[in-house]
Amino acid sequence: MESTKTIKELFKEAGYFPDGTAWNDNKVSDYFKGDTFKDYSSHTMRMFYFERGAGASNLHMKFNLPVVPDGSIEVKKELSNTDKEKYANVRFKFKVYAQKSKGNETFEENTYEVLKAAKMADGTAVTFDDDGAFYLKPGQKATFSGLKDHQKYYVEEIGVKSDEYDDIKINEVSYTEYTENENEEGKKVRDIRTSKEVAENRRLVVFTNNCSAANKRELRITKAMQEGQMTDGTFSFRIYLTSTEGELVPYVGPYYLYCVNDRGEDKKETIYYKNDNGTLTALESGEVEVAGDTNSSGEITGIPVGYTISITQILSGTEFKVEEINLNNQEYKVPTITVSGCKDVVTSNNIATGTIELGNDASVLVTNHKNYKVIKVEKQWKDSRKSDGTGEGNPDLEDDLKPQSTFLGLYYRDAVQPEQVKEVDATKQWACEFEIPGNPNLSDYKVREVVKNGENNYNPVNSEEYIKLGNYIYQVTYSDSEKTETTEGVEEKTVSVVNTLQRGSIEITKNNANKEKLGGAEFKITGPDNYEETVTTPSEGENKGVITISDLLPGEYVITETKAPANYNLLANPITVVVGTTEGESASSGFTVVGDSNTHYYYDLKMEITNNKLFDMPAAGGGFRATIFGVGIMIIAGGWYIIRRRRRII
Repeated sequence: MESTKTIKELFKEAGYFPDGTAWNDNKVSDYFKGDTFKDYSSHTMRMFYFERGAGASNLHMKFNLPVVPDGSIEVKKELSNTDKEKYANVRFKFKVYAQKSKGNETFEENTYEVLKAAKMADGTAVTFDDDGAFYLKPGQKATFSGLKDHQKYYVEEIGVKSDEYDDIKINEVSYTEYTENENEEGKKVRDIRTSKEVAENRRLVVFTNNCSAANKRELRITKAMQEGQMTDGTFSFRIYLTSTEGELVPYVGPYYLYCVNDRGEDKKETIYYKNDNGTLTALESGEVEVAGDTNSSGEITGIPVGYTISITQILSGTEFKVEEINLNNQEYKVPTITVSGCKDVVTSNNIATGTIELGNDASVLVTNHKNYKVIKVEKQWKDSRKSDGTGEGNPDLEDDLKPQSTFLGLYYRDAVQPEQVKEVDATKQWACEFEIPGNPNLSDYKVREVVKNGENNYNPVNSEEYIKLGNYIYQVTYSDSEKTETTEGVEEKTVSVVNTLQRGSIEITKNNANKEKLGGAEFKITGPDNYEETVTTPSEGENKGVITISDLLPGEYVITETKAPANYNLLANPITVVVGTTEGESASSGFTVVGDSNTHYYYDLKMEITNNKLFDMPAAGGGFRATIFGVGIMIIAGGWYIIRRRRRII
């Protein structure tokens, strides 16, 4: 017959308590907790079974009450106020005392002796010290046999540190302090003793130590990237804690996940997250919940940079191991791991180990570094002016003669298009760095200044070719060092890109009608940026009649003859020429092809000016014939160039 009544209701109906005394509503809590027996109470179950006589009969019973054989007692160790009991590799010291026998199953009333024989739950023998002390870890119990039911005993837990365990209960009743001393570095150490009781009335003794705040510590694992580097990737960890057997085993249990956000003005906000297989969901500000559980291998996945994993309520003395797993070795180097707030720290490759200390939380900072090499590019600007007044050729270019910006491209071997393009300008000190992921051979890469030619299309400017940037044209050269250096674990080399501003010149040859060169002709040349210079053709020597004005910026120049050679007429009108002009017609088929172009820029102009003698001069001031030759640099968008010699007739 099945009954749905509780065991307390059955005893109440019978009118008796489990020990046979009459029921009394005022004493119910002495025997029952809720609807069942009070914790740690002992009971004898008697079953009366009557056979019918003929035929076979069977009795089957199921119950979940722990069984303690007659003459036995059990001592068990538990911890409260922590959920990491199975990872607590700490031992607690005990002694069990029983009344000394006088024979004939009688015992000395006040004389007790230490018991030194017991078995663990798995049947193995308990190991005792010489003085009869034995040790239990959380969750373990020892069974002592051979006691008589009416024989008294008591149990001591020895050396309980008050800063680790701030409350001890024995069978749910707060402890009675036995002794206290200050002999261990000033820390309070207590020996906790049970009352004396006969074995029949107390078969089980459970010592429950409540972990103090100083003894419940936290393991924090924070993911970071090297300063200046960012990634959208996520990372995974495997976490181990020591078991009660002293071996590192995967931690299987809950963890928290949070990120500290900087709100400015010294205000920071900690936001906690739920982690559903790598999908993070932020909780409301101030709300704290467990993010999830590690898997059966102790793994946590999907952790972004800047987030912290927190495992709480770990007892001091617990060893841990944190391992970063599933790291893409092509993208990232071996991480740098920094451990603080604990002892026995060892770091190696992607693993960190340590031991939790009393009163301290352990922090593990795992910093990843992108696995890459670097080509640094230094842009230099030079002036083709022959001297800056110090005698130095190609001096540094003045800032107002530099463009607003230019582009640099990184090419792999003979690739048509660059893998990376960076714009550089004065705000970037005309420098940049190309990060090349993985472990490449840097000699397989080259840097070229490039001209943008449509969307994602660039044309390279090779060494000693020309590029037009803004109003000026520059010749580009490269210095590519084969030597590499290693800085903070990153292999790098430096490439120098030199742009030299191209200046022009005007060469004036003064002739008479017979093509004889004439000295003593004086010319004033004016041009851009208030340029003005007066020159005179030499009257003797191999350069007689020839004068060259050099280091001219591109632009329009006006040449005025201010003094004619003796017996010759002045030019009636000034001559206007343009250094860097694109106008003119070829009078010579000779040219040097550097690229492919349709636009010619003339920078070095040659002029032949012919004057008649005074007696031949017309009334209007005489006639002249000036011929202008141009040695030009030719450029088009795309960075291709051509050098030609041209002639213009005036």
